[in-house]
Amino acid sequence: MIHEVNGHYVISSGHMWLPGCYEDKRTAQYAFQFDDCTLRDLQESINPGGIITMAMLKTVRKEQPCKSASS
Repeated sequence: MIHEVNGHYVISSGHMWLPGCYEDKRTAQYAFQFDDCTLRDLQESINPGGIITMAMLKTVRKEQPCKSASS
């Protein structure tokens, strides 16, 4: 599920929060394609409280083309 919090978006699956804070619903939806470790690493690579953008996710996808998530 996608949840709006303070104008940004977070995601959950199976009653568990997944890592990351996303710029919009479209980016949050795309994030479901990534595994938790990838999302966590990306969130930790930006400033605390930073927002993950679609461009960031697409960059990660290009760097890891063989990995697919099962979220």
